[in-house]
Amino acid sequence: MRSRDEIGVMATSVGGIAGNVETLATAATPTTEGVEDSPRASSELARMSSDLRSLVGSFRV
Repeated sequence: MRSRDEIGVMATSVGGIAGNVETLATAATPTTEGVEDSPRASSELARMSSDLRSLVGSFRV
């Protein structure tokens, strides 16, 4: 049978682990949002590139 002190130490350790997991989840949120925004940003960049190509193509030397 475990003593109250041992159980207290284990409970504190588990609480620390839970806090670390929460910190990691919070830190991962901006990364996840950035990954989700990548396809939209790529599409916008492709459109802007096409627009620029059209504008440059309208000039004659």
